[in-house]
Amino acid sequence: MIITTDKEMRPRDEHDHYPTPTPLVKAALEHEHVYFRRQAHTCLDVGAGSGVWGQALASLYPDMHVTGIDIRDIPIPVAYDEWVPNTDYLSWTPTREYDVVIGNPPFVFAEEFVRRGHAQLTQNGTMVLLLRLAFLEGQSRMAGLWKELPPDHVAICGARPSFTGDGKTDATAYAVYYWRKSRRYVSQPSLSFLDWKPAPPPKGKKRGKREAEVVVPA
Repeated sequence: MIITTDKEMRPRDEHDHYPTPTPLVKAALEHEHVYFRRQAHTCLDVGAGSGVWGQALASLYPDMHVTGIDIRDIPIPVAYDEWVPNTDYLSWTPTREYDVVIGNPPFVFAEEFVRRGHAQLTQNGTMVLLLRLAFLEGQSRMAGLWKELPPDHVAICGARPSFTGDGKTDATAYAVYYWRKSRRYVSQPSLSFLDWKPAPPPKGKKRGKREAEVVVPA
C-alpha cells in the first residue's frame, strides 16, 4: 500500500537553529542526576543560538562564567560573559577547558559534539546535552562511542518538546544525557524520566503561529 499526503513539511532551518523550551532546559539542569562541583566556574554552550541554555544556567549559578559559540553571526545574548559568533564549533579550538558543557547539538553532528565537548571538560567536569532518544541506537555507536564514552545517566523526556515556537511536536522522542569526566568507567548508564511541563501558550495568542524569539544584546 502506498500512502500519500498533501501535508506541507516545514522547511529545515539552514543552521539547525531550534531553541530548546526554557522549562525543559531548567528541568534538565535541576535534575537530581546533574551535579556541578562547587569549584565549577566555567561553562561552554556548544551552539548557543538565542541563549536559552546559558540563561537558565546563569539563573541557577550566578557566579558561573558562561561562554557561548554559534555558527551564525548574531549579537551576544543576555547572561553570556564571552561570545564566539560566526564560528563552527567542530572547527573551533578553545584556549581553555570548561567545568561544564551544555547544549542541544544538531543531531547529524551529535557524536562529534559529544566527543569534542567531553574532551574540552576539566577533570570531573560535567556535560549535559539534549539529544534524540534514538541516539542510543546504532551498531557503530555501540562498538565505538558507547564503549569509549558512555554517559553516566540518561533522563528520558516525559513530554516531547516543541522547537518551533508554536507548541507543535513531531514523532521524535528526546532525552537528556549526562557525562562526568573522571577516571572511573561507566559500563551501564543509569536511567530515569524527566517529568517536565511545557509552558502554556500566551493568553490571546493562537497556537500554530510561529513567533521570533527576542535576543537582547548584553
